[in-house]
Parts: sequence; C-alpha cells; structure tokens
Amino acid sequence: MSLPLSVLDQSLARSADEATTALAETLEMASWCEQLGYQRFWVSEHHAFPSVAGSAPEVLLAALGAATQSIRLGSGGILVLDEPPVQTWPPRLPWRQMGAPSLTRFLY
Repeated sequence: MSLPLSVLDQSLARSADEATTALAETLEMASWCEQLGYQRFWVSEHHAFPSVAGSAPEVLLAALGAATQSIRLGSGGILVLDEPPVQTWPPRLPWRQMGAPSLTRFLY
C-alpha cells in the first residue's frame, strides 16, 4: 500500500524583484514532484505579501498544466476574514481582539 503525497508551493520570492524566478522555480518543482511520483501539486493565492509571487492561481495552474503531464493540480485556500476562527486556527487565538492586519502579520 502506498501513501499518496502532495506538495503545496507558495511561489516564494527571495526579494520583490525576483517574482519571475519564483514562478520558474514553481514550474520546475512541479515537474520534479511529478517525476518523484507525488499525487498532487497545490498552489495558493496570496495578496499584499511582496514575498509571494503566486497571486493568480488560475494563471499559474495553466502554466503548470503545460509544464507537467500527469500530476494532479489544485489550488486551495481560506479567506480568513470570512471563515470562523475554529476552521482556520486553534481556538486559543484571541480572534476578536485582533484586527485583520494583526492577524495577517501573526500568521505569516
């Protein structure tokens, strides 16, 4: 019995001007994961974070589809401000006392 493994890549850029490199590395990583037998390759969507180059997963998924043959591709995420805190973080987080910018800084 084999254990299906997946990878989540956030296309992290080392600096604000290296987004192109980060996206190229994501394509390379997906191809490598496919060769290693991973079942699925996930991407995420983030905004307002200069270090995250992947802000349009639908476009990135199209490029990943062209760069791979058989690995399943997916995009996932939770919009923290629209979900109950129990679904996104353990209940010990003082959700009501923290504003969204504070929570964003805390999570990332």
